[in-house]
Amino acid sequence: METLNYINPINIPSERKKFFKSNGKYTPEFRYRQLDIDPYLFREKLYRLPVNEIRDPSIQSLYRDVIDALGEKIDLLVKAGQPEFLYESLKYYGEPSLADEKNAHFLLHANLIDESPSNTINTDELLSLFRQEADQWGMKCKIESSSKLVASAMVSNARKTVLVAKNLQLNDIEARALIHHELGVHMATTLNANMQPLRVFSLGLPDNTHTQEGLAILNEYHSGNMTLDRLKKLALRVLAVKEMLKYGDFRHTYSFLHEEHNLNPNDAFKLTLRVHRGGGFTKDYLYLSGVSQALDLHKSNDLKNLYVGKTGFKYLNIINEMVDRQLIEPPTFFPEYLSSPSKTSDILNFLIANIKATPMHIKTNNSTNAA
Repeated sequence: METLNYINPINIPSERKKFFKSNGKYTPEFRYRQLDIDPYLFREKLYRLPVNEIRDPSIQSLYRDVIDALGEKIDLLVKAGQPEFLYESLKYYGEPSLADEKNAHFLLHANLIDESPSNTINTDELLSLFRQEADQWGMKCKIESSSKLVASAMVSNARKTVLVAKNLQLNDIEARALIHHELGVHMATTLNANMQPLRVFSLGLPDNTHTQEGLAILNEYHSGNMTLDRLKKLALRVLAVKEMLKYGDFRHTYSFLHEEHNLNPNDAFKLTLRVHRGGGFTKDYLYLSGVSQALDLHKSNDLKNLYVGKTGFKYLNIINEMVDRQLIEPPTFFPEYLSSPSKTSDILNFLIANIKATPMHIKTNNSTNAA
């Protein structure tokens, strides 16, 4: 049940063509894969699981949270493309808080700086770079291109595969950031989860989307591949979600991004699609919210054990205890930059340091990750 398999539309190219042919006056009508499952029967089986037999109260509580999260996840997936989807998305991911909006506006008001990217890298070259890094890090996974992605890249956990969008044109900094995002966090936690005796870390704990994306953005920063342009794009995702929730109109969100924030037509369409897919997908605010939590937690905690699988920030103490008691394996793959970050510019350090931590109370669950 990988979320993006069912939330990403299956007719993006044709609807994009119609949208631009109409000069932005056409409202795309996206189609989705349907999940052929009875949500009631699924939940019934979930709640029959004998979690009361787990004697440790903390671990029992963790499993109960996972069961509740999976019940909500199935409700989300079966509603893709239906009017009820937005409600399920809000229930599942939440929505941007006032702190998220303030962080977004703070970053968008920062003056542009000369970040001097050099080489341009296309999809074929990026696939080669991904494969080189995977080999160097000892990761046994597949790297493939796909024409069906909304994001630039994503990890399919079930297939242990990094999927890279076709027809990409990135600069070298963006390419390295994508590699450290997808391989360094999403694939690392997928492979670590597969080594665990407990399958729950492959299914994903509650809050794992928030945590995964927060760690991935943190790794972009620690590896020396964060840019102000990237931070501004994350900030725009927050505001795009807010516009979608306020107006519920694809054309309005596109105009907001293209005319008010000067995104080029392709980027504006891509971000509008991200937040409107399924019928209103609120996940995109979690990237900025997640890194705010990761930065705050990293000040006083070792985050290494969050890489044992698809974990959640609020479960770090329980996970540490489970590793200490040898109930689960310590992570094999994790970023070297956790303990020795690369040097970055003083301006970026200032901006990152002033991203305020958002409250850790929003429900977020997922097991497919994209940049």
